[in-house]
Amino acid sequence: MAENHKQFYSPDEDFIENQVEENVSRSPEPLPVQDDDLGLDSIAAKLLKEKLCLTALELHTELLESGRELPRLRSYFSNPSNFESQALNKNELTPSLPRTSSAQTLDSLDFGHYSDDGEKQTDERLAVLEFELRKAKETIQSLKASLTKAAESESCSSPEVQTLSDDQIKPHEQRALNYLVNEYLLNNSYRLTSITFADENENQDFEDWDDVGLNIPRPPDLVQLYRDYTQHVKVSQQETKEDASCTADITDLIMEKEREEFVALKEQLEGEISDFRDQLNILSNENNSLLTKLRVNYEQREYIEESTVVLQSPESELAALNNGTTLTLAPVIQRHKTDVHEEQEELRHTLAEADCILKTERLISETFRKMLIDLVQRYKSLTDSRIANEILYVSASGDHIVLMLARCLHYIVPNILLAKREELLPLIICTASLHPDAEERDKLLNLLFNLIKKPDEDQRYMILTGCVTYAHIVGPSRAESELLPQCWEQINHKYPERRLLVAEACGALTPYLPTVIRSSLVLSMLQQMLEDDKTEEVREAITQSLSVLIAYIDDIDKHSQCEDLLMKLLLDNSEKVCKAAQQTFLPSLAMWSLELGKLQTGILTKLLDRLTECTSKACSTQTVDESQMCVLLECLQQLVPVLFISVLQTGPYAPTVTADKGEIEVDRFPKVTGCLENIDVLCDESASLSALVASYDSVVSEEWYEGWEQHDWVHRQLIPRLLNLLCVLDVNLTRTVHHYSLLFHRLSKTFGKSFLRTKIKPQFALLMKLSDEELDKVAEGGTPLTSCVVPVHAAGVLSVYLGEEEQKELFIFLLDMLVILCMCNAPLSSLRAAFVELSGNSDYHDLLVSVLWDGVVHTSTQVRCGAARMFDHLVGVMSEAQLSTRVVPALVTLASDQEMVVRVATVSAFGTVVETATDREVAEKANMQFQAFLDDPVYKTEHAMHVQMIKTLGRIGPNAEPKFRDDFILPRLAFLAAGNNYTANETKKRDLAIALFEAYSALSCCCILVTGLKLCYS
Repeated sequence: MAENHKQFYSPDEDFIENQVEENVSRSPEPLPVQDDDLGLDSIAAKLLKEKLCLTALELHTELLESGRELPRLRSYFSNPSNFESQALNKNELTPSLPRTSSAQTLDSLDFGHYSDDGEKQTDERLAVLEFELRKAKETIQSLKASLTKAAESESCSSPEVQTLSDDQIKPHEQRALNYLVNEYLLNNSYRLTSITFADENENQDFEDWDDVGLNIPRPPDLVQLYRDYTQHVKVSQQETKEDASCTADITDLIMEKEREEFVALKEQLEGEISDFRDQLNILSNENNSLLTKLRVNYEQREYIEESTVVLQSPESELAALNNGTTLTLAPVIQRHKTDVHEEQEELRHTLAEADCILKTERLISETFRKMLIDLVQRYKSLTDSRIANEILYVSASGDHIVLMLARCLHYIVPNILLAKREELLPLIICTASLHPDAEERDKLLNLLFNLIKKPDEDQRYMILTGCVTYAHIVGPSRAESELLPQCWEQINHKYPERRLLVAEACGALTPYLPTVIRSSLVLSMLQQMLEDDKTEEVREAITQSLSVLIAYIDDIDKHSQCEDLLMKLLLDNSEKVCKAAQQTFLPSLAMWSLELGKLQTGILTKLLDRLTECTSKACSTQTVDESQMCVLLECLQQLVPVLFISVLQTGPYAPTVTADKGEIEVDRFPKVTGCLENIDVLCDESASLSALVASYDSVVSEEWYEGWEQHDWVHRQLIPRLLNLLCVLDVNLTRTVHHYSLLFHRLSKTFGKSFLRTKIKPQFALLMKLSDEELDKVAEGGTPLTSCVVPVHAAGVLSVYLGEEEQKELFIFLLDMLVILCMCNAPLSSLRAAFVELSGNSDYHDLLVSVLWDGVVHTSTQVRCGAARMFDHLVGVMSEAQLSTRVVPALVTLASDQEMVVRVATVSAFGTVVETATDREVAEKANMQFQAFLDDPVYKTEHAMHVQMIKTLGRIGPNAEPKFRDDFILPRLAFLAAGNNYTANETKKRDLAIALFEAYSALSCCCILVTGLKLCYS
């Protein structure tokens, strides 16, 4: 500090010190206060001019402590801008802030310790900031003290004044009560209410009592305050009882006065009632006259009914509007219209523009569109449909707002909690549609989308109904500019329920948006959500909304993009997304492809290419993704009706078809599971469809006819490619074989009997017709007879119709396959797959047993062995009557065959009878045959019979009756195991040992009594 003073009093610049010394030497008396202040003011000016802020601050502090103050220093240190500019310049000059030894008081700063000017400046700045902080704390404490003193003075005021001011709550009182209420909610586990309460009081910190602003300790909680209040009330009541005798006379006077007022009021009310009765008679007469006029004008009731908007499709709405109805849309509502004719002309002009915007060039079936929207936007019946009705009948004009509010407010007031906020929907929609301010409308729509934090299915349906109603009222332009931004803001919301609402809203609003926006903004929004969102339910809703969007898109350039999107969704990891793509996205895109003429070259070709890729991968590697192939085959199966419509509409007879050829036969087309696969829905016009089908059947039933492009594509491209895939597919993939059978069954049934006879069956027959050289290779496999062609031909082609000729053809085919495969010593896996597919339909059970009976009486030993093995796959699906009358007799016949190999082949079938038969007589026959196989001396040395018996007993043991298992299976296995010990042939001994080990391993999981085991091995 001495160095600073020495620097300040330099001899070449300072003149103030000399002047002060002269004044002191001239007059020993104290100087006047005014002259002293002038000298100090000059010193302060010099200090501030030289930027010696710390010295000036010390001077200012010493003057304040002595009771004097300089205006110059006070104005300088009270202006924060002086220090902000200095801090900015210092930060530019000094790259880092050095640490100080102490930053608590000004006295602890050691300025002589630093020699660098930058560090001195930093210390000066820190001291200034500490001074300001100390002054601010002192100010806060003084304000708190003043507020506390004012509160105490108010609490000590007279009761009359306190009563008058009770309704006017003070800010500090409100903050204190808020703190106590929040504390009570937290202590009593009302956490959600506490959170809501804290959100509604954002300007208060409930974790700090000092935030209230009072300089007093925190009061007790609400429970203690209540208990203290009740004690005071009890005391006052006791005092009141003591003084009751003093106030008896006053009470009597008051009651007498009230009695007189009651009598006067009664007389007044009686007079008013008389007047009301007179008015009621007058109104009754007027009512009768109005009813008479109403009957006269009864024919004009349709005009009155059209004043309420009913939710309907955009096309029907615009048609009604263009016919001259008086429906008023929100964009053309004007409050001050004097000329009705001008208002109607402006309305017609607006509606014409809306019609132009919503107009679409698509020729898609309206029935298909309606069915698609109903399928996508399916919602369960609501427990309270009153709210939905209120939303659906929201008025489009201001004439009925009061009536709607009167209906809704009765339910809004008592149900304003979070769980009942959907009660506000009619009010929000009506207000938003009629409000003239765009900013306020945006706030209301934002409230609509954020009304419920996590809306469930019913609540989402309410909100979506409100959005659709709003778009219906305001028109496409406002729907685009006001509703879509709300959806866009919540695409990445953290709650999946909100993202689910956005996904469903995009599909629900599609019919009410301009055509250009559908194929640009809405499609981009859904694609972005599909890429970013990982929630299964949200992706499912996105897929369904995309299917609705595709039904309204006109931009042809988006077609290929939608095809790629479909392939991506069909192979999605989520089963729900994949199923939604099959049920809604695929039919919608197929109808668009049909309209553009790209069905065969587009989506069908891509599905076939993908199926070929999956089949090649399954043949080349051990890992097989059978689910993907099944999904692709299901898609092809769903597209068969659309493919048939393509063939119908492009035939040479189409231009001359008339709708007078009767109705379609009931069983003409196969039954479908999905509503969007129904040909009547796809074609829309049943009369035209029946005429087209009749003309098609007439053409293809001719002995020779000339095909056309779409017709030839089916039997020259589609069927040959599917047959090539069947030839290389593993027959053990039962699910894939089943889906191939369903696909060919639908193809054959849909395209008709003539097409099946002339185009499909010849290709199968040509494929399975083998030469003598090729028959020699059947045993090695790799031929159509040992591939999936056999089961698909039997179950998907020959079994389509149940006529006598068709059944005979199927019988011959199955018998030929049995004979050929057995004679060639080939595996029976392909024929077994055919039996499995056909046995699912009980109509073919007799036919299958008949085929095997022909094998039972066949002269070839191999055929009889094959028939015995095939019975094993029919026992589990046959009825008890067929089992006892046809199957068991056939097995008994084979069991007594001369050839031992035939008898051995029946063991597995008998085991299945024991395992599945519920008729005790049938089971006893099988048991007796088992005993004959084991006890007959003929089989004592038959190694093959013993091995087969052990395998069969081990297989049926876990599912057999416990008594049969304990009394027969376990003892017989023990007997065979004991006999194996004396087998001389090591190979046979090892085979029996392995079979016994597998049998006992299967039985190890069964509950077996210890006594039974002791009896078996004793």
